[in-house]
Amino acid sequence: MDEKDTVSQSQSSEPVKTSKWAKIALWCAGLGYLAPLVWFVLLIPLLLDVLSFDLGVLGIILIGTSILSIIASLVIGVFALIHISLSKGKIQGTRKAVTAVVLSLIYIFFVGVIIVPPIVKVQQSEHRRVCGEHLSALGKSLHAYAENYRVYPIPNQWCDILVKTDYATKGKLEWPRNQKAKCSYAINPNCEPNSTGDVVLLFETNGGWNTFGGAELLTIYNHQKGEGAFILYNDGHVTFDIADSNGHFNYELNWGEKGKGRDLK
Repeated sequence: MDEKDTVSQSQSSEPVKTSKWAKIALWCAGLGYLAPLVWFVLLIPLLLDVLSFDLGVLGIILIGTSILSIIASLVIGVFALIHISLSKGKIQGTRKAVTAVVLSLIYIFFVGVIIVPPIVKVQQSEHRRVCGEHLSALGKSLHAYAENYRVYPIPNQWCDILVKTDYATKGKLEWPRNQKAKCSYAINPNCEPNSTGDVVLLFETNGGWNTFGGAELLTIYNHQKGEGAFILYNDGHVTFDIADSNGHFNYELNWGEKGKGRDLK
């Protein structure tokens, strides 16, 4: 037997190794599924009042760990498949790598299609609820102020006046989805306490402080896809007015008569 045959036989008798990357990918996928399961198991006794600790921070850690593990599993799994393919049969573990990749894709699909959209929808509904409550509370503040002073606050100082006189807090002037703006509402200077009930008093705007004006400042884009805006009317009721595809309401809002607003001086 010549030297070439000996080397060939030696190479063919070498044991085939299992890719360590395939193993790591599979372990990462397992951790990705295990983390939310642990959070769910801990959540059950909390809901049953068996435990009293806060799962907020722990939940963020576990979910974050889960997401990072799944991403790592997908990336490492694909790398393992490439590595195994390039080894020309010297490394095995294709099944483990494929399993890791498939589990990762299932997780991403499940989270992205089934879990995330309802959560986003609930969050949007919560933001809308808070916005409506803020406007309603500001309406009560403005009416309380008008009962004492017989007028609404001066338009170019209305935020400052409500806060300084303790008729409203800065938190009620804020909009949860617009953290950069001190206030996301504007006052209509043409509205007076004795105006008709359908006159716009407060409405959503892009943000500012002591903002006042009319239809030119009204925005429908504080909400998802520009669906509409919350408006507080002079009689105290708040509505979420739906906008059409062109960004306009199906009816004309009553902004009061120009020239009858308060002097800003």
